[in-house]
Amino acid sequence: MELDGNVTMLFSENGLEMTIVDETSRSTLAIIKLNSKQVCAAMARNARIPCKMEVLNLDKVGKKKLLETYRLQVSEEDYYNKAKCEELLKGACPDGWLMSTYLGSQSSFVREDGEYFVQTHIYKWVDISET
Repeated sequence: MELDGNVTMLFSENGLEMTIVDETSRSTLAIIKLNSKQVCAAMARNARIPCKMEVLNLDKVGKKKLLETYRLQVSEEDYYNKAKCEELLKGACPDGWLMSTYLGSQSSFVREDGEYFVQTHIYKWVDISET
């Protein structure tokens, strides 16, 4: 499987940390850590240098992240209670979706036509053929 991706290389006095991100899913696939000796060996063109590697999000590789705004109507009393709104959101997440309960944005709380809404984002990863 061939993927488009991004790599970030951060050097420090402790060595090198490389992060590899799948461009399609926007998910981190791997974090590779090399100490100073390993970095020198790599720069000297040595092959198969042992390293520590954390592999992540394999279930998202090659999938596309769908992101939608989700709005939930709440009572005026709940509107002014951030903790209650977070609790209501957790119980209202549509099946198959994940929800951000971050409510620190200016657009998280909305009043329209005398009604009160809490607004956040829902997301899921789907096969590219489904988009």
